[in-house]
Amino acid sequence: MSWWQNPGLPGISVDPSAVKLPLELELVPEAVFATVDHVQFKVADGEHLDCWTYLTKGLTQFGQKEILFALKQEPGQNQGDFPGAPLDFFRNICQYVVKGEYLDAGSITIFGDSGFLSGKFRAMGYIQPPAVSDVNAADNTLWAMLIMPHELEAARLGGLSRVMALLGRNDLHFPCPLWNDLNREEVVTAAMLADMGESPIAQFPRMPLHVASVSRFENKLKCVIPLSALENFSQLQDLDEEIPMTLLTGLDSSADGFLVWQSDASTPLAITAPGFPGNRLGGAFLCFVPEQDNDLGLISEDGFAYSLTMETWRKLRQSLINGRSCTVKASGNGLDLDLEWTDDREVKELLERRAAKPEKVEPASCAPPEFSSVAAVAKRIEFGTHEIDIARSLDPALLSGYITRLADVVREHFFYQGPSEGFDLIVECLLKSPEDAEFQVSSQPVMEPEDEIALADRLSLTYPPVLKEGQIQFKIDFSVWGGAGALPYAGGETV
Repeated sequence: MSWWQNPGLPGISVDPSAVKLPLELELVPEAVFATVDHVQFKVADGEHLDCWTYLTKGLTQFGQKEILFALKQEPGQNQGDFPGAPLDFFRNICQYVVKGEYLDAGSITIFGDSGFLSGKFRAMGYIQPPAVSDVNAADNTLWAMLIMPHELEAARLGGLSRVMALLGRNDLHFPCPLWNDLNREEVVTAAMLADMGESPIAQFPRMPLHVASVSRFENKLKCVIPLSALENFSQLQDLDEEIPMTLLTGLDSSADGFLVWQSDASTPLAITAPGFPGNRLGGAFLCFVPEQDNDLGLISEDGFAYSLTMETWRKLRQSLINGRSCTVKASGNGLDLDLEWTDDREVKELLERRAAKPEKVEPASCAPPEFSSVAAVAKRIEFGTHEIDIARSLDPALLSGYITRLADVVREHFFYQGPSEGFDLIVECLLKSPEDAEFQVSSQPVMEPEDEIALADRLSLTYPPVLKEGQIQFKIDFSVWGGAGALPYAGGETV
């Protein structure tokens, strides 16, 4: 359904063709906002790709990096046709910030069977790409990238950078396409996964550390790690010295090329930035292999492996545990290694804000202040589908979570309209396979027809769970501002 509604003006439905971007929408009252805009990304052959971008503003004050989600527009879509699900997702991120849970480069959000915007996208990964001239965003902004099931498993085996490089090769865009295309094909197959699982790298302990990077320039490997990641290496003291270890690294902002995984690892494959020779080649991992006769760095698959004598490995381990830079000179024609720790001022400020544990972070969709709890109260839920059929179609826990989100939307809707005389509201929902929902809204005393339609359209932006089969029908009865017959609400107890 093509629809747009400014959450600051609840109940007012707008023709999508009349909407002009950018728009700034409130996520947390007077604290966190999201800007929806239209951007054209430069792609191969001088073409441009029309996309919507959703960018948060204000998360950094609570210790969370800002998030950007870019979505490719389909032909014929207007600027105002942007989906509302990413805004709901941003509100969910605000809830996690309240709990002290943060996202960083390499983090992955799992959606499960319901997916996000489409049932085939089961997860979201977060990256910090090199500087992007097409979008005006801070350097430390996390870009949110949709991931399919096989890609998710590939990220677990070889890191998120592995998946991003495969996407870059598929779309001929360095280092990876920074937009999400709902119609794209999966870039990891079952056969590729099987080969990845048999790789020696997959057999070693792996440490996801996407805030770090590794790249080769001339005859030297350079691994850069921010001091904020030092605590990750305390676990090294619990590992036997003889055990190899792999760092799964992020995208190197200084690299003009990036290694790409392929089943035939005999010849390295890489993508390069347009107009650059690929002299500084980034990789998805750095694997340390101790108990070797010599110190020697080599390209391995889509990353780098470094063979080390036990003497050198012990020194390098201490450098990793203590946060000290060091250099390893390679034997023969192998690659030297520079391990460099950096003091990232912006990251340090974020960590200080997290330690402060701010008390006031109230996402608009889940915990509005004061009288939000009585703006709309769900009194009863009735199902028009037998419980046996519901169990066949959907996990009851997923259905319960979906109904809770719908109730949050209704409560937020009337909270931002402000107190009024009370009335009763019925929301009827028909969930259809695989991931579609129809809504019908009625009220007593009767709301204006356009207001009922606007609320139904707003509910339709709450992405539904994916049904295995059949349909599920239910209705929710609400008391709005105390229900029918209640006087205008003025604070305190419900009249």
